Amino acid sequence: MRAKLILNGILLAALVVLALLVLQSPSDDAEQPLLSTLNPAQVNRIELRRNDEAATVLVLEDGRWRMLQPYRMDADESRVGSLLDFLGARSLTRFAVVDADLVKYGLDPPQASLTLNEVRFEFGAQHPLAANRYVRAGDAIHLVSDIINQHLMAEPASYASPRLLEEGSAIAAIEVSGLKVEYKDGKLTASPGAESADAVARFVEEWRGAHAMRVRPFVPEQSAGDTDSAQVRLEDGRALSFRIAAREPTLQLAREDLGVVYEFTADAGRRLLSLNDGDDGGR
Repeated sequence: MRAKLILNGILLAALVVLALLVLQSPSDDAEQPLLSTLNPAQVNRIELRRNDEAATVLVLEDGRWRMLQPYRMDADESRVGSLLDFLGARSLTRFAVVDADLVKYGLDPPQASLTLNEVRFEFGAQHPLAANRYVRAGDAIHLVSDIINQHLMAEPASYASPRLLEEGSAIAAIEVSGLKVEYKDGKLTASPGAESADAVARFVEEWRGAHAMRVRPFVPEQSAGDTDSAQVRLEDGRALSFRIAAREPTLQLAREDLGVVYEFTADAGRRLLSLNDGDDGGR
């Protein structure tokens, strides 16, 4: 009797291993059709929803991705690219929706949905034996490699561009922490004065090229006591205000009008708040 139980256990283990090999082993692309025929270059609108949360909406405008919801600002091009990479996913197996128990596959309701133009994908549960996920596309349920879940579950603010200023912004003046740097008659000046013109130029370049290590939602209650701010005036007449929500251990610059906070390392923060008269040592 004991020998029979051992044999059954060995057979069960062998079946599990075989199932994993079938699910994970590569096969010819012709045997694994693409989940969609939509080309990433054709996509100009993306809508991402997680459970019952409000949608994150991204649109392509003049060759640049913009976020329309929940924030109105430039989008992070690399994060958008990660979503579009999903169009390269291949269907490992598929079956008709009418024959499926949607609850069993985590699709009633779906955990998340991704709509590219008018093509909608609904994401369900992960396969119990492999790193694959059930995805509904039209009238079929597919099993695909789980390459997108981390992007689906990311908070909307992570799709905001980490650039502090829009690409191509022309700076006319910066005021922060008692320092004012501005262009006068085509020449950069600083008040109080700097030891070198290079230091003033580096300061402006720090602002022009600043990339936050993180963008998060702005929560007014967490910054109620902060009053200091940085002001940036652009050549097109726009005035941008950044509340200094924190200086240590990271610099946190809040755009209350956009509803986001840009977070920088302490070193990057010092370069954004004061002139560096020495060697900048790189970013």
